[in-house]
Amino acid sequence: MNKKKKLEIIQKQIFEHLNVVRSIVKNNNEILIFTNLLLETIKKKNKIIVFGNGGSAADSMHFAAELSGKYKRKNRRSLPVICLSENISSITAIANDFKYDLIFKKQLEGIVQKGDLVIGLSTSGSSKNIVEAFKFCKKRKINTVAFLGFNKKILRKYCNLIISINSKETSRIQESHMLIFHIACEILESYF
Repeated sequence: MNKKKKLEIIQKQIFEHLNVVRSIVKNNNEILIFTNLLLETIKKKNKIIVFGNGGSAADSMHFAAELSGKYKRKNRRSLPVICLSENISSITAIANDFKYDLIFKKQLEGIVQKGDLVIGLSTSGSSKNIVEAFKFCKKRKINTVAFLGFNKKILRKYCNLIISINSKETSRIQESHMLIFHIACEILESYF
C-alpha cells in the first residue's frame, strides 16, 4: 500500500469519527438521563452492573475500571460497579452447561437487586445474550440502559433508556459509547 492510500484511509477514518461524534449532540437529553440514573443508583447505595460482547465487553470493563478506580480524580471513593464480561469462569460454565444466550442473565439472577442499574452494550442491538439479560431485568423491574448502534427495534420494549448511535460502523459506535461513558465519569467525579 502506498503512502497516498494510507493517508486516504487515515483521513476517511478521522472524518467518519468526527461526523458520528457530532451526531451525538442529539443524544444530550439521554446522556443527562443516564448520568442522573447513575447518580441516583449510587446515592441509594445500589450497584451498577455492566456488560457486553467482544469490543463492547472491553468497553464495559473500561467503564467499570474508571468507576471503581478513577477517571481523573484520585481522591474520590470507589463507586459500586460490577462488570459481568470479566467473569470468564462464569461465562464459560454457563455457556457450556446451559447456552451462550444466558451468560449474562444467569449472572444477573444471582446478584441483581431492586434499585440496581443494569447497563448492556450491543453495537448490533440484537445480541441474544444481551436481549435475554434485559428481558430478565424487565420481569424483575430493574432499571436498564442499553447502549446500541442504530438498531433499537429489538431492545426498545425491554429497556428503560436506550442510547443509540446513528451509525452502522461498529468502531464508530464503540468510540461514541466510550465518549459518553467518559462524559458520565466526569460528571460523577464532581459528586463523589
